[in-house]
Amino acid sequence: VVLACNSIFLKGGLEGLKFYLLPNLESIKNVGDGSLLKGFFDVIVGAMNQAFFTLSVGIGSMAIFGSYLGKERALMGEAVNVCVLDTFVAFTSGLIIFPACFAFNINPGEGPGLVFVTLPNVFNAMAGGRIWGTLFFLFMTFAAFSTVIAVFQNIIACARDLWGWSLKKSILINGVLLLVLSLPCILGMTDWNTACVKILGEGHDIQWLEDFIVSYNLLPIGA
Repeated sequence: VVLACNSIFLKGGLEGLKFYLLPNLESIKNVGDGSLLKGFFDVIVGAMNQAFFTLSVGIGSMAIFGSYLGKERALMGEAVNVCVLDTFVAFTSGLIIFPACFAFNINPGEGPGLVFVTLPNVFNAMAGGRIWGTLFFLFMTFAAFSTVIAVFQNIIACARDLWGWSLKKSILINGVLLLVLSLPCILGMTDWNTACVKILGEGHDIQWLEDFIVSYNLLPIGA
């Protein structure tokens, strides 16, 4: 909330706020290659995929977590809490990032890496920025670990149920597989990426391929 207020009141921040909150039919047309209907459909699909991902419903992670809830907890109440808190965090993140993009003349369409481009500028421009920046990226690290735990717990539970593995065995085998299978994405900005672009065509790298498999197939189909 502190960072959002700071970003909004930066010089040029209000333009970023308008970009973030006001609907723009021309932008939707551009997404749909000139077609408003196709653009609207693509926007809805993108929003649904984001919802499937961020709420952990796409590949069953939320169901895994739900199985550990005690009988004293109501599923409906927990579901409402998760949706409200998740939406609040996502909305507030937009209030931080997009006004900062316009304040520091950064392209708001840069994608997932935008947080690492805009926020250092925000921290440099605010009082106590080093402290706020350290806290922010520390908390974001915790968020990343919680996401890994969510997905990994799903895999561990499946292996134990399907093959009767012990917890330690499931963690060890799947942990090794996780590290090995993550390497192409981790090394995506190196020669691995160049080789993949040659195979898939210009603009289609390893990250694009993995995002396509997960975001456009596994998440909606799984949900």
